[in-house]
Amino acid sequence: MYLPDNPMHHQDMIEQSLLYYASRADSSLQEKYQEPCVVFAGHPSLRSESEYDCEEAMSAFEGLQIKPIYLPIDIRLTINEVTNILREKKPQHVLIPQKIIKESGNIRPNLPNSLITLYECLDIVNISINSQFVRTVMTENLASNIVLVNLGKDSLIASLNGTLNIHNTKTSLTSAENQLNQQRYVCGEFNVSKYGCRIDEFEEDKRSSSYKISLISPKAMIYLNNENFKIITTDNQTSIKLTKILVEQLIVPYYEMYSK
Repeated sequence: MYLPDNPMHHQDMIEQSLLYYASRADSSLQEKYQEPCVVFAGHPSLRSESEYDCEEAMSAFEGLQIKPIYLPIDIRLTINEVTNILREKKPQHVLIPQKIIKESGNIRPNLPNSLITLYECLDIVNISINSQFVRTVMTENLASNIVLVNLGKDSLIASLNGTLNIHNTKTSLTSAENQLNQQRYVCGEFNVSKYGCRIDEFEEDKRSSSYKISLISPKAMIYLNNENFKIITTDNQTSIKLTKILVEQLIVPYYEMYSK
């Protein structure tokens, strides 16, 4: 159950066992739970919005044996109550309508640790706050693949599976594809997963910057270094295909990158 904060008075009902506060809804609740009963539940929007459609929120859950009733709570506080809360919480920034100050007087001495900003109707107020959230841009390809699920009464949800990229403090969301296949190397671009399953043995000599690759199918041996490459195989067609792949995927991209 949601336990209301002050200035709502429910302590007397709790002491008289007319109201029970349940910190969690597990098997221990069965000892106190009896039917029929009235369950009070809260929602964060009740403190920030004038209206809240509880039926819309509960439409995602089917088979509820409960009759929902929306009872808006008057959360308006007096100036003294607001001042006491602000003095206790000590917020960094406080926005107050200019009209309130005119009617109640100066409250700056009561909030020495807060930066108070006064505003009029339709004023644009800029506040320097270290946000915990970062604005990002979603690519058109990722957005086009999002499938919305209608929960009823204008409530839509969707699952998102993407890759978060950060470059020069700017973020972007792209489709969650295999980044190994898109990574660009100095020696060129090649499909790692496609050719990796056919590699039987791979040796690297860092002293001479040379590589030895043994292929299962087709049966072949490739020697590669910074200057040239050598293919050893008994099949002439295999030699031609491997030579073409190495020329296209290694030499050409290397030349294009440095020619630009």
